[in-house]
Formats: sequence, structure tokens, C-alpha cells
Amino acid sequence: MPPYSNHDDETGLLNDEAFRAAVGDCTCLAETLEGRTSLAVLSIKLDRVVEVEQARGPDILDGLVQAAAERLNGCVRAGDLISRTGRAQFRILLQPLHNAELAASIAEKVCRTLSLPYTVQRTRLHMSASVGIGLFPHDSDNVDRLIERADHALKHALVLGDSFQFDDQSLSASLGQLTENDDDPRDALYNGEFEVYYQPRVDLLNNKVCSAEALIRWHHPIRGLVPPNEFIPLAESTGLIHELGAWVLDQACQQALAWQTLGNDAIAISVNVSGRQLDHPDFPEMVDRILERTGLPPNMLELEITESTIMRRPDDVAHILHRIRRSGVTIALDDFGTGHSSLAYLRHFPLDTLKIDRSFILDLSGPDQNVVLLRSIVDLAHALGLHVVAEGVETEAQLAILRAHQCDEIQGFLISPAVPAGEFSRRFLTQDYRVPLSGIIKPLKLNGIH
Repeated sequence: MPPYSNHDDETGLLNDEAFRAAVGDCTCLAETLEGRTSLAVLSIKLDRVVEVEQARGPDILDGLVQAAAERLNGCVRAGDLISRTGRAQFRILLQPLHNAELAASIAEKVCRTLSLPYTVQRTRLHMSASVGIGLFPHDSDNVDRLIERADHALKHALVLGDSFQFDDQSLSASLGQLTENDDDPRDALYNGEFEVYYQPRVDLLNNKVCSAEALIRWHHPIRGLVPPNEFIPLAESTGLIHELGAWVLDQACQQALAWQTLGNDAIAISVNVSGRQLDHPDFPEMVDRILERTGLPPNMLELEITESTIMRRPDDVAHILHRIRRSGVTIALDDFGTGHSSLAYLRHFPLDTLKIDRSFILDLSGPDQNVVLLRSIVDLAHALGLHVVAEGVETEAQLAILRAHQCDEIQGFLISPAVPAGEFSRRFLTQDYRVPLSGIIKPLKLNGIH
């Protein structure tokens, strides 16, 4: 279809302005029918588009959007209207509509159709879609408000992990602060509100920074810095974690390569991976694609997997980790001590590093048996060939105990919190920089324990 002023150039669909005008005309018509008929607005979003663009490039994403637009044309009836409202977002006007069940049926068809595999320029893509439904006049008899209700229902579908949702005011109230219209982490990702911070890890043999853990931060335009524990669960429940995780990995690999280019070849990068990311069948390939595109050597990337993730599906996770490990990427077990695994069992996984949870480090100031437990963990980990990192180190007393028991690396506020990339470079990547650790070099004798 040739482009017109009221159409999207790329897909030939209506643009947002023309769509809103069409909805307005139809609502006037519906009003004259005195409630004998109705209409609905469907707000539609393809998932994982940021990951596709980063991994495959903008041309592939453009082809994907065009293919999705063609599929939508096959989902609607004569008289229904389709518009493109964002990078991979669409709206449909269903007119006339005699009952809500018909809207649900079409929404389900849209989700099913858009989730079928795509082939774009010989590239195979697996996508999913979510739909929000706003009903006229049930949800609103105002054009802009009706479209807003459909968009709000879409956010409900994303939060709940359902393929489609009707708007529901009571559900809206229960979703909490981060599901309000201005607090969607999906919008934040597209608007560039996220930033990757880096926390240094220090090698206790030479007191030098040897790696950096990449940690995401959200700079909300109104609320300021939003803690990860507020938006990561929402990202996981909506499926956004796949796009967000791919973005963090891409940013971290680019940054690590930039540091290498400046002569900091010894600085590796560590990135956290959630269980939801590992559930995605394309995850190992996504890691390979990002490494290939950025040019970072695989051995300079470490993926951190939590103990609870490994124990949730041990056989499946072991298979995935072996696949990733064969590419040269190293694997760290994060938060060790918070789950139910044992070091003996962990030998079945392709692990390189064990990170002791901060709760163990905090307890080092308590009874002697806490130190005995630490020594047991470090000795057994070393016996299994694992590198040992202590998280959450905040005091010099904790450092002294860790050094006394041959912990390999430390990470925590004693060195630095996570900081932006520029500050990390200025503070820790100067020539021959060594972290000042109060001159504690030799192992100490602690309560009779060496």
C-alpha cells in the first residue's frame, strides 16, 4: 500500500492521528444506536523487539514489523481498522462489536498469529505478543480515554503474563506504583532511562581490581533512582527480562571491550542472569551473538547464576550452562549459601567461580563457628577447582578474616558501591592502580584459627 499522510510509511497502516479520528467517528455512530452495538480498541505489542534489534540489527526488526502488520490484516474483519503506534506496537478498532466475547476471540487470534515463527531475510525469529482491550462505552465513552484504557489493559496483560486482558480498575489499583502509565519499565527501556553501573572486584593476592560486576539502574524522570528490587520482579513477570537482560549484556560487553582498548586487558566483566532468562530457548545463542557483535573475547565474560536458579531445574540448567561454557564464557554461582545445594552436588555443573553470599560475610563478626564455616566453604571450593569471591565486604575486620582463609577476591562497600562506567574508569583503571586496603597483607591468626 503506498504511503499517505494519514498512513505509516513502513507498513501502510493508519497512523495514530488517523486512528484516533476514526475511533471518534465510530463512537459518535455507536451513540446514535442507543447502545444496541458497541466497539472495542485493542492495544497490541510484540515482545523482545529490543533484543531482536540489538542481536539482529534494525533491518531485521523492520522486516519483522512489516510481517506482523501483514498478519494483523488477516486477523480482523471487513470494517475493522489497524494502526501502527510505535516501533512494534499496533492498535485495532473492532466495529461493530456485539459482545465482549468477540473481542476476546479476536485478541486471542492476534496473540496466536503474531506468536508463530517468522523468517526475515533467512533469519528465524520466535516472538510473542500481548493485547489489551478497551470497550466502548463500558470502559469509557471518550476517545482518548478509551485508547488509554486499552493501553492500560495491555500493561495488565504484560504484568500478569497473560496473552490478553480487558481493562479492570480494581486490578489496576492492586498492581502497585510501577504499573502506572508513567512507570512502565518497558517504556523506560525504550526511553533510555536505564544505565549500567559497575562494582569492582579485587584480587586479594595483589589488591588490584580484576573484574567488574554489571548492575542495572533505573533513572526515573520523576521518582529518581528506582531500586532494582522494585522493577526486576516486574520485568520477570512481564517477560521484559529477556529484552532488559540482553540490553545489559550488550552494554557490559561493549564497556569491557572499551576498557581493553584502553589497555585494561585484565578487567573481566560479570553479568547476572535470571532463571527466566535461562528459560528462553534462544539464550545461549543470544550470548554468542552479542559476543560476536561486540568483539569481546568470551573468556572475559562471566555469567552469574544464583544458587536457587540452579537448584530449580538442575538437569536443564546444567545442559544450558555446559552449552554456554563450551563457547569460552565462564560461569559463577552467585549467592551461595542461600539455597539448599551442597558443594559436593555442585561439581556436576560447569562452574568456575563461587560467590559467598553477603549474609555469611556479615556473620563473620559473630561466633567462631561462623569463621569455621567460612573456612570449610573456601577449602571445599578450592578442592573442586573453584575461584572464591566474597560479596558484601564492608569492614576491614571482615577483610582480615577473608584474607586469613585464602579467599581469592572480595566485593563490597569496603571497596566501592556500584558506580557509573566513567567513575569506575577514573577511580580504578589508572596505571598500576591498587586498592588501599589498610596494609592488611599477611594472613592473621584469629581466635586460634589460621
